[in-house]
Parts: sequence; structure tokens; C-alpha cells
Amino acid sequence: MRKYDFDEIVGGRMFADTPVILSIGVFDGVHRGHRKILNTLHRLQEETPGSVSMVVTFSMNPKDSGAGELDTLRLRAAEMDTYSINSFTVIDFSEKFSRISAVGFAHSLAMSTDPRFLVVGEDFRCGHPAESTDGKGFVELLRNEGRKTELITVDYVLDNEGEKISSTRLRSYIRNGEIDKYIDFAGEPFRIDLDPLPCRLDEEGIVFERMSVHQLLPPPGAFDAVVFLDDGSASRCRLILSEEFLMLRAAHGASVSGFMEKREAMMAHKNYISIIRSI
Repeated sequence: MRKYDFDEIVGGRMFADTPVILSIGVFDGVHRGHRKILNTLHRLQEETPGSVSMVVTFSMNPKDSGAGELDTLRLRAAEMDTYSINSFTVIDFSEKFSRISAVGFAHSLAMSTDPRFLVVGEDFRCGHPAESTDGKGFVELLRNEGRKTELITVDYVLDNEGEKISSTRLRSYIRNGEIDKYIDFAGEPFRIDLDPLPCRLDEEGIVFERMSVHQLLPPPGAFDAVVFLDDGSASRCRLILSEEFLMLRAAHGASVSGFMEKREAMMAHKNYISIIRSI
């Protein structure tokens, strides 16, 4: 998978003559509903000769009003790669871009790509709120630009009570420390991106400043977790969250000395940590 800036694709008209299987969205905290979209995207790409699959996302959540993001662009890109997405394209969601209309956005996409399918959820909307449109309207705008785009609307994924699974609900579970509910609805543990974070050693483990983490985090508490390194290896640990720090320590019942021996390797090759459950 290759990562692109949206401006790079538009300026170079990089996929103007390439069939593109397209999806647009934030994909924050990739959950079961997102996976349904990604599976559809991958299937259509395999069924369309000479095509590429492309996810267009944003450097920040356009709907974020201080709610906090569930993951990082780096983790999001890694998730897309597991679905063999060809192009992970990021829009710098600047103040200027936030004012673009659906018409302007469709024009930019139609000029630089040949979208054969647009795969989105039922609640898809794009463009400045005063000039936005839904999936059906956006496809019409692409067709007005001369593209033969077909809309594929993916149904919501519902819970056992018939409620829609969404990133908004997942945020509430993390904010309330409901890790089991998060895992059930997301389909995987909650991950914290450790790669960009500075850290230091203390007498019992590894310490990160909480203020350096830009993801939404659970309330203070203790959690069973797994640390993943960039070589693919993993180690069980205990994660302690306080108002000021994240601390990685030996898992309950595990050898403290064994964990201490791994600390420097963890610090040098840290990737992310998955929270399995509250203690």
C-alpha cells in the first residue's frame, strides 16, 4: 500500500486514467462497520481489471469538536494495509479545505481519478455543511464531471439491540472505561500508538507522559495489555494509567525480571499497545 497526500494526487492527476474503487471517510477506530466497507472495497477491486482501491481520509476528524480521536493516521494506515488497499490518501483538513463544497470536492476527484465505484456507509455526507450532499448526490456530481461512477451503499452493522455501531459509541466506551464493550463492538482491542511517544525508564517499567498521547484514553486505572514491537513480536504487560502518566509494567503473575530485561528493546522498537481488559 502507498500513502499519498490528496494534493499530490490532484496536482499530478495520478489516477485520472486508472479505474479507482473509492471510499471516503474518517475511519477513526476501525470497527465492524468500517470493515464491511473495506471488505467490499477489496472485493470490487479484485473484480475490476486494472483497478486500484483507494481510501480517502483526513488528517483530522472533520466532525471532531474536542471529542478526541480513537487512533492515529499511522495505525489507520496499518489497518487499511491488512485489507490490501492500494492507496491510502490523506487530505490535510485545513481551514481552507473545510470550506470546500461537495461540488468542488467532486470536481477535484473527477479531475484526478477515474472512480468506477464509490463505497460508503448509509450516513455518508461530504462537503461544507451548507453545501454538502449524500452518497447518491455525490455520485451524481461525479457523473456530471464525465465519470461513470456507481454507488455502493453498505448497510449499517447493528448490535444485538438493533443500534448502529459507530465511532461515536466507541468513544463513549473508552471515555467511560468500558473496554469489554469497546472490544465487542470494534471487533478488536483498543490500541494506543506508542511509536511517536517519548518515554523513560523507572524502577518498575516504562513511563510515557499522558499529555504526549493525542488519542482519546480511558480513565485512570489498571489494564491487562499486550505490547507489539515493530518486528511483529509481542509481550503481555500491565498498563497503568494515571492523570499524568502511562506506565508499562510486568503482567500479573509474570516474571518482573524477565520484563525488565526486555525494557530497552521495547523502548527502541515500540509499535503499539492493545488493551485487553480492565483489572
